[in-house]
Amino acid sequence: FAVMRQAKAHTFQVLTKRIERYAEYAARPGFEPPPNVWVGTSVEDRVRAQERIPILAQVPASVRFLSCEPLLEGIGTVDLTGIHWAIMGGESGPGARDCAVEWIADLIAAGRRAGAAVFVKQLGARPTHNGTPLSLESRKGDEPGEWPSALRVREFPEVSP
Repeated sequence: FAVMRQAKAHTFQVLTKRIERYAEYAARPGFEPPPNVWVGTSVEDRVRAQERIPILAQVPASVRFLSCEPLLEGIGTVDLTGIHWAIMGGESGPGARDCAVEWIADLIAAGRRAGAAVFVKQLGARPTHNGTPLSLESRKGDEPGEWPSALRVREFPEVSP
């Protein structure tokens, strides 16, 4: 954090699966997170969403973000209050698992309810809609023009200078 604090011209995105460790670190007396450090956690399924999102929503950071990729199942109705940005997408590469566009649509809706920016990165190599595979030209599902229009969302969080 000392180095990141000195490198004011840069924005650092600290992404962890162990958000509880950052919460413990940030709770130390005198800790003040640098404004150029964004803190995020990975959420790939319902269990991780229930564990990690409430912790992330409470940690000090100028931007708190979720990386929901690869999204491996629907994470249900989640409260993204306190989250500034949600990035999501399906899995790509050999052995990729299905990603239902309904799961992504649910996350977009959760972001809208909470006022969080939403960024759909890709649908992945095996996108489905209502259980039926979607046929896309792009092997990673990363061409927004091929997606259902409601999923073509690529927003960034608003950041104060």
